[in-house]
Amino acid sequence: MALILASGSPRRRELMSLITPDYTVITSDVDETKIAADSPAHLAKALAAAKAVLAKQDATAQEVTEASDALLRALNALTDKTALRAAVEKADAMTQGNYTDETWSALEEALAAAKAVLNDFQATQAQVDAAKAALDAAVAGLKEKSNPTPTPTPAPTPSEPKFPFTDVAEDSIFRDAIAWAVEKGITNGVSSNMFAPNDPCTRAQIVTFLWRAAGSPAPKNMSSFADVPADAFYAKAVAWAVENGITSGTGEGKFSPNSTCTRAQAVTFLYRASGSPAVSGKAEFSDVSTTAFYADAVTWAAKKGITTGIGGGLFGSDNDCTRGQIVTFLWRAMAE
Repeated sequence: MALILASGSPRRRELMSLITPDYTVITSDVDETKIAADSPAHLAKALAAAKAVLAKQDATAQEVTEASDALLRALNALTDKTALRAAVEKADAMTQGNYTDETWSALEEALAAAKAVLNDFQATQAQVDAAKAALDAAVAGLKEKSNPTPTPTPAPTPSEPKFPFTDVAEDSIFRDAIAWAVEKGITNGVSSNMFAPNDPCTRAQIVTFLWRAAGSPAPKNMSSFADVPADAFYAKAVAWAVENGITSGTGEGKFSPNSTCTRAQAVTFLYRASGSPAVSGKAEFSDVSTTAFYADAVTWAAKKGITTGIGGGLFGSDNDCTRGQIVTFLWRAMAE
């Protein structure tokens, strides 16, 4: 059973809008050289058929659709939009790039007008041709922006010195501190490409690091420790440390340069090298007695963010201090 459209249905209203205009204006402007010879007659036939369908109160949806489509085909056949369509497609594919804003804006306006004519079934051939001519003129009128003065190429930034040590991973917690220490001349590692960050730090090494960090000042006198030869690489550093109250040796006239430095000794050396500033309160480490010789040093280091201990509420006072740890302590205390 065919579906009958009510008089107010959308398809009927569409068909009504198509047959309402006076097409005598359009057909009088037809260029017979550009369209099929029977196009005006075909329009009249399609228009009459559409009116007949519209007049039927029991017209089916299929009849209304077919009449509407036939009328649109007849209307479009009155004009030749092939060249205009090609011009629109070409202009649509263009991008502004280096064209001036003014000429690009003119092209956009001409393109919008051409699209409107292209989609207007009532457009005359003269309007179609005029729209194409205007679009062609806008394309031809495009002008490129003048080339700006080239920006001078900046001088290349000197690359940072390559990190020399292959035994320090990129994500190591010691890496930044070691890089700083090398830059400041505090250490050159144990070889040209090895730093040995996990090796124990000796008392001679830590005093030498502190001395170099202070600028390697010349001591007034050499030390009198029996186990510190005058020609040892750390001799001046030990003498300077004694003069500045950083160490007094290990007793019995000895400094014990090759003994491993504990974490307590390392922080105490650093604290004294910083002038033994006054501290208040105490560090929250269960293994640091308030009467220990290093208690103030550990409290100072904890408050300065130089150390947070070894975990579990412990500082690890008697643990060996590694080369990586002492350089990191120095970096945190002295680096700007």
